[in-house]
Amino acid sequence: LYREIRLFHTDVCEQEVISTKMCLSKAFLIKNGKEQLLLDSVCNVRMENGEIVLYDIIGETSSVRGVIQDVDLIRNTIMIRAEEAQTQETG
Repeated sequence: LYREIRLFHTDVCEQEVISTKMCLSKAFLIKNGKEQLLLDSVCNVRMENGEIVLYDIIGETSSVRGVIQDVDLIRNTIMIRAEEAQTQETG
């Protein structure tokens, strides 16, 4: 079920972002029982080549091998359980 969740940034969402930022989420990596912020202001999540790739509103990305544990659309959080210690960030 969580293997290929895609949250796309639509025009409606874009209008909300300007006024309230309600469509953006914080993504956290859960590793060894601790939560670590991966990326703030996440507007898109994709599965690419077996990795979860997060995109933020200004174009930065972060990718990680893991499993999406929870997506809370009320609290705007994405919780990812780490499978491997390797993460990548680009700007």
